[in-house]
Amino acid sequence: MGKTLTVAFQTLEKNQYLYDVNTGTVISDNGILGGAMRLLDSGASEDEAEEALCKEYPSHLVHGVFRFIRRWRANYSGFGNSSTENKITEPKKELIQDEYDNGMTYLMVLNVTENCNFRCKYCYLTEEYDFTRNRTSNRMSFETAKKAMDQYFDYLRKLRKKIPNKKAGITIYGGEPLLEIDLVRKIVAYCRENEPVPIILNMTSNGYLLTDEIMDFVVENEIHLAVSLDGSMKNHDRNRVLTGEQGSHERVVKNLMRFQEKYPDYGNIGIISVYDTKTDLVENERFFMENKLPRIFFINEVSATNTNYYDRFTKDDVRNFHEVHDKLMRKYIKAKQNNEEMSDYLQMLFEAPISLTVMRLRHLDAKSALLPYTNTCIPGMKLSIRTDGKIDICERINSTFPIGDIENGLNLDAISGIIKQYNESVTKECAECDSKNNCPLCFAYTNGNGDFHIREGFCENWRKLQREKFAVVYSILEKNPTAFDNLHNNLSSSFLFRV
Repeated sequence: MGKTLTVAFQTLEKNQYLYDVNTGTVISDNGILGGAMRLLDSGASEDEAEEALCKEYPSHLVHGVFRFIRRWRANYSGFGNSSTENKITEPKKELIQDEYDNGMTYLMVLNVTENCNFRCKYCYLTEEYDFTRNRTSNRMSFETAKKAMDQYFDYLRKLRKKIPNKKAGITIYGGEPLLEIDLVRKIVAYCRENEPVPIILNMTSNGYLLTDEIMDFVVENEIHLAVSLDGSMKNHDRNRVLTGEQGSHERVVKNLMRFQEKYPDYGNIGIISVYDTKTDLVENERFFMENKLPRIFFINEVSATNTNYYDRFTKDDVRNFHEVHDKLMRKYIKAKQNNEEMSDYLQMLFEAPISLTVMRLRHLDAKSALLPYTNTCIPGMKLSIRTDGKIDICERINSTFPIGDIENGLNLDAISGIIKQYNESVTKECAECDSKNNCPLCFAYTNGNGDFHIREGFCENWRKLQREKFAVVYSILEKNPTAFDNLHNNLSSSFLFRV
């Protein structure tokens, strides 16, 4: 039978639950069910496990639990029933094309420049991170952008016949895209004149060059603008500096407040906030509460992948950070339990990370047979266009995995090879992992220099984190069953930019 594929956890009230991986269901555990899973995982047969538990619990309760286990397995293939185990399908070109033809392509990223006016100390596009491209003076020409959009629009026209209400997106990215504002204007104008389906335009900026004129342009063209602001001046200026180590906080905040003053009802501008072990989270929460700024789209932790960035922090730094983080987590849980108002910062700090747990895969939810494990997409679902017109899986992956170019389109042979390499390197042991449905690993998270690998200790740490997330979610739901009814709406802007 193999592993039962269940995750045991308990809430703050000491109530016990089991998360059944195959069905995505969370089941209350009276102690007998969890004991049965442990015995079955140790190699005992159902009869042996049932007999053993009858010595510890009333026999009628034990027999009732095992009747439930047998029905659950028979009807829903739960508790590790191997009949539902995802099989990895050979990534043949026609199967990949089928994924695209079913409407899987949803976003194109135009990397209009590799240059930036900032020198952020945690930027993943610097020497701080292995295997990623570094800052250069390369910029995209309008001809390259136009060819990329033409290719994308041709695809969307064909797809529109099958999916009439299809929407899609274009993200303008960098470097700092406002360094190329003339090019950005041309891209937006061409898009609005030629879009075959409604296109959601996104742009990510550090906000330093956000003039009144650019604000007008953003609003007139309904651009979803995400501006990076890490919080208070102390927290922001520690990392987000200009070329001479000069802080950027004062001007970015001034520009954001000016935007709010000019366009108080514009809902498509928001903040990206990043933190690390030295960030004073309490000070950040206070800062965002005290200042009239756009809402927070999402909050990210500085990436620990392919970098020694976190080596700079002491054990005291780590301990102090976790003490504060845990205190804020308890504050968040209490507010959710009692339907109390909370700051945007507190909500986004904890709500987005647990969203995968709340909106996890359920029974009969389908994942692609090409990539049934981890949270990765099919290469080509997102099209990240380099300044020279080569196409990557996404903007965060390095240059060793191109999947095509704007002259010839997608290279299905290359994509097939990448999928096969990823499955062989990353997902070979995922079938019996109890975190396979909520795993955040993807191509960008695991890419190396022409290969894919999982950071040492990642899987064990993620399984531990998954139990903690379930404990948080169900500690809240026990007291407030409707606490997450509006989760998708609350995080809609976050999801928009994350894809």
